[in-house]
Amino acid sequence: MNSSIRAFLMGFLVRPGRIQLRRRQLRASLAMLLVGFSAATTEATVWEVPSFGIETIQDALDFAANGDEIRIAPGTYSGPRNRDLDLRGLAVRLVGTGGAAVTVLDCEGAEDAPYRALIFDDGEGPGTEVVGLTLANGFAGGESQSSRGGAIFCAPGTAPTIRGCVIRNSFAWRGGGVFVSAGSSPKFFTCRFEGNITVLNGGGLSSIGGQPEIVDCEFVGNLSEKNGGAVGFQTLDGVSLIRCRFESNTAVEDGTVFADRSTIFLQEPLLVFNEARRGGALFSHDGSTIDVDVASIVGNVGTANGGAAYARLGAGIRLRRTLVWSNCGPEDDNEFELEDSSRLIFECSRYDPAHVVAGGGTVEELGDQVYDDPLLCGEARCGNAFDPEVELTLNAASPCAASNSPCGEQIGTFGVACGDPVPTIRTSWGRIKDQWRRP
Repeated sequence: MNSSIRAFLMGFLVRPGRIQLRRRQLRASLAMLLVGFSAATTEATVWEVPSFGIETIQDALDFAANGDEIRIAPGTYSGPRNRDLDLRGLAVRLVGTGGAAVTVLDCEGAEDAPYRALIFDDGEGPGTEVVGLTLANGFAGGESQSSRGGAIFCAPGTAPTIRGCVIRNSFAWRGGGVFVSAGSSPKFFTCRFEGNITVLNGGGLSSIGGQPEIVDCEFVGNLSEKNGGAVGFQTLDGVSLIRCRFESNTAVEDGTVFADRSTIFLQEPLLVFNEARRGGALFSHDGSTIDVDVASIVGNVGTANGGAAYARLGAGIRLRRTLVWSNCGPEDDNEFELEDSSRLIFECSRYDPAHVVAGGGTVEELGDQVYDDPLLCGEARCGNAFDPEVELTLNAASPCAASNSPCGEQIGTFGVACGDPVPTIRTSWGRIKDQWRRP
């Protein structure tokens, strides 16, 4: 807000001799004045929380108009009008000025007091941005189908942008952290989903028929009591998760990444230390396709079947330039398990064919693969803690390094960081031809 306007308002409202209004009347009068000033100018207004007349985040949202920015100072915000926030369909930016580490919306949700942080249900589009906030301790009330999205709920027809946020310690029957409805297409950039819990599907995020876009995000320590320890998708077509990290998530039943009648694209993911009963990292179900490009799948656990991945009912998993190493099943040789005409496709990837239990499914190789030890810089092993950024890097002599791989491109998430390259001998095309001519 313009400082001269602020000074005028303060003088008008608190000048000695004026009749002092009650707190609620004061806020109502201030709101009318501020809206009047905002309407008189075409410039976007910046609203600061807290500031004179604005005690809560919802106060600022109630004053705001399209194009405005709401700047939230570092601190923890809780209680009424700091949770279940209604953005009223506005294209506004809601920004934590100090970032998510120091700007927390604590919903204080519980079974007898269910509160979310944000509810998008009025046609909010990409111009509605939430930036640099931690959304914590949300709880979606109700049971089963009505309990969706512990911290964030996206209704049909909404497409907000969430950037640089932490979504943590929230609960819902579906989508412990976030639920994306059919017809909703939110975008998440550089967000962290941590410690969220769901009963049915998607510890961090769940969607049925939605179209979320998830880029450069982390899913760490989320839990599903059924499927999708990190994310769970049902009846989705062509959803992309780009450069995301899935670490230490747990599904009591199936998959850290769970797809049911869906097509999912995982581009440059890292999947480590995750656990599920079937498909420690990936579970593809009922005609789904999980398409993985340039990945490392290491150290995951399938307590019953498929430490790395499991596919059933005609579903498929395609792995391109993917490094699969040391994932644990009930037996050491059970990294992949297929059944019911499911399919597993490898393209320029590192895996061990002896660790695939084909069952009623099929395995297909497109071109040459790597079966040998990947020669990592560390001793990454299933069941042991390790630093992925260090121990999953490649030795220069690794068959997964770009200079040595069958496709001439790097296999896995991390590049060369140790060792000497494979020795080469200087020669010429003439010498090579001479060698072939010799009897």
